[in-house]
Amino acid sequence: MQFCADFCAEYAYYGTQYGEECWCGNSGYDTLGESTDCSFGCSGDAGETCGGFNAMSVYSTGSDPVETPTPVAVIEPTDPTYLGCYVDSQTDRIFPVTTASDVMTLAFCADFCAEYAYYGTQYGEECWCGNSGYDTLGESTDCNYDCSGDADETCGGFNAMSVYGPP
Repeated sequence: MQFCADFCAEYAYYGTQYGEECWCGNSGYDTLGESTDCSFGCSGDAGETCGGFNAMSVYSTGSDPVETPTPVAVIEPTDPTYLGCYVDSQTDRIFPVTTASDVMTLAFCADFCAEYAYYGTQYGEECWCGNSGYDTLGESTDCNYDCSGDADETCGGFNAMSVYGPP
């Protein structure tokens, strides 16, 4: 959970969900009301609670909110290659590291996953990183969600991940 707190330090709030997802924001965390379903242990420390199924553990960073910058994708010839759309499962993830943003772009995800061989986007706002295993559950045709930060980019779909890797 400390990783999430550090990653979201420039935002007013951070939240954890499904035991492994990290979310950052400046407002709106209480829009849907309070939940009693935050029972998932964190993937990095099962002794800590990191949300649940459709339930988010929300914490204040203590920071003053900053304006979310408008993302700009920079496409360079050395950008990773699109490897395809692959099946992902909430119970059997193909990549172990994740973050999410309501301004997700492919460039944001590539930067976040710079230490890994592969990265993928899912549900329009999630970014996942890993070094292997992206094709273990097979190919999918369901990568049809626009990226939340750039509607001209595709960021996976429902249980479907747009995967990128070395050219």
